[in-house]
Amino acid sequence: MPGTEIRLTMHQHENRVLSFPVVDAAGAAVDLTGLTLRFVVHTDSNATAGLFEVESGGDITISGTPTKNIAAVRVRETESATARAHVRWSLWDVIAKTILAHGPFSIEPAVFDIP
Repeated sequence: MPGTEIRLTMHQHENRVLSFPVVDAAGAAVDLTGLTLRFVVHTDSNATAGLFEVESGGDITISGTPTKNIAAVRVRETESATARAHVRWSLWDVIAKTILAHGPFSIEPAVFDIP
């Protein structure tokens, strides 16, 4: 697995852009330029087919200098409404079939859903 796990959190029925750095096991920045990426929210038992996925091409952007190692993933309201409260996420290099980043993913109840 790559470097340190990163915890991501959002609320149900929320549109949000989740941003995080991508580093290798030594902590060096991973250049994401030109990669085909897939962000997958999944259970512990299946990291390749998940509760929802976000693909490269508009909903995943990269930035950062000197290498482009910051991933920004746009999660739409429909995706955040479907997942269970506490699952996991992985960012895949689709071509190399490699996990570039991962960690716990929490979808908290929306403010209007809290009793």
